[in-house]
Amino acid sequence: MFSWLAHISGPLTPGDVWHHWSLDPMLFGGLCLMAYLYFKGRLRLRHWARWRDGLFWGGMVLLAIALMSPLDALGETLLAAHMAQHLLLFIVVPVLFSLSMPMLPLLWSLPDTWRHRMSRWGRVRRLLSTFTHPITACLFYWGMMWLWHMPALYQWALRSEGVHITEHISFFVAGMLFWWAIIHPRSPRLIGYGAGVLLLFLSAMQGVVLGALMTFARYPWYPIYEERVIAWSLTALEDQQLAGLMMWILPGIVYVGAAAVLIYHWFRLLDDRYKQRTPDTRGVSL
Repeated sequence: MFSWLAHISGPLTPGDVWHHWSLDPMLFGGLCLMAYLYFKGRLRLRHWARWRDGLFWGGMVLLAIALMSPLDALGETLLAAHMAQHLLLFIVVPVLFSLSMPMLPLLWSLPDTWRHRMSRWGRVRRLLSTFTHPITACLFYWGMMWLWHMPALYQWALRSEGVHITEHISFFVAGMLFWWAIIHPRSPRLIGYGAGVLLLFLSAMQGVVLGALMTFARYPWYPIYEERVIAWSLTALEDQQLAGLMMWILPGIVYVGAAAVLIYHWFRLLDDRYKQRTPDTRGVSL
């Protein structure tokens, strides 16, 4: 059985979960168009690191898994599955896309006249500059994290197709803005690395607090799952505890890893500047 829409008629059971793949034509067509444009633009870029290609295609595969695989349908039955989907859209895929910098191949896939016109869109560039500012990106990122886990809004997304789509888009956009600001800081590198480490720490704390609240809650936040999880031999509270642990631990690994990379480059840059300012005394005799 293939589902054309994100929402299913009833809870999934372990026996039929692998029959629910989404073939929504808009979603499938959008992913195919993005893949085609990237491939077309990539052919025009001679000097392009192949590792960026690998990250981009890896991100595309994970994006398809998040939105088109049975994980999407299972998210309406299990909170833990929905959390896994959110982590892919909010963290993993945006990290891969930010590292791969797909905008350049995508721009080069367009006709030359279109690309030249886009380079003159000053208002668009200023708008993007505002939203990719570290403070703006972080506030939006944290806001989406807390907003969409509010019980009323979260359950509304499970009941409404339009709200569900809005939820996914906002998670993905917030993740892209945040990780782009962290990975490609606009400020001088010495300042950008330090600010990035601080913002990663604060973001990790957001996830820790939210995950801990979900894990140690005494009652289910989302009653809509109470009847849906029965087929999986779980209670709604146990499902929520598992989702809370995922929110608590898995993003923390990504944040710590990203912070470690920034700290490495930060110290390396400090060392290079120290060597440039320190005179070479080798071979000098007193």
